[in-house]
Amino acid sequence: MLLSETGKEELKALSVEKKTKLVYGDYVDDGLKGDAVLLLGGNPDVIPDRSQAAAELFSAGRAPYIVPSGGVLWDTGRGRLSEAELMTLLLKEAGVPESAIIVENEARTTQENMIYGTLQLQRALNFRAVDRVIVVTSAFHLRRSVALAKLYLPRKVKISGYPGSCLEGSREHWFEDKTYSERVENEIMLLKDLVDEGQIDDIEF
Repeated sequence: MLLSETGKEELKALSVEKKTKLVYGDYVDDGLKGDAVLLLGGNPDVIPDRSQAAAELFSAGRAPYIVPSGGVLWDTGRGRLSEAELMTLLLKEAGVPESAIIVENEARTTQENMIYGTLQLQRALNFRAVDRVIVVTSAFHLRRSVALAKLYLPRKVKISGYPGSCLEGSREHWFEDKTYSERVENEIMLLKDLVDEGQIDDIEF
């Protein structure tokens, strides 16, 4: 099936298997190093897993910098913080030094994560060439995020993707959780809109 040829009502009626393939794809970590990790913000419940995944990449020597990106404010157990501020705290607690963290505190959408996060990275690196960026987000959000990174980042920049490891939001368990079921359904519609608008390549599933 092609996403462009599938109506929204038909998409809602897809089997769990089809929805999983559409949203999660066949992702495999490519194991490559990057110039930086672009860490995408989100609701406070997804931020810890995303931050931990980014910290793991840094600790493994996969990238020398992490760009936590997100300006939406949330009431957290640590006070009212932006996504980037909360992720920065978690990265530091995971052992990432402040010198390796490049905070982007304005983005409010995934598209803006790509634009503002990349600009902040280039500024921090004095606009030297960036070869590869590793996008870190939740597994259910990764396919759309990587597609948008390819759309909005400079063409010469290669894109890798790396998912957080939230069990409830994993490809094996999302449909068992009401919150993640709603998130996956939302991702399907957002992917459909992007394909129909010609912003990203069609998806076969």
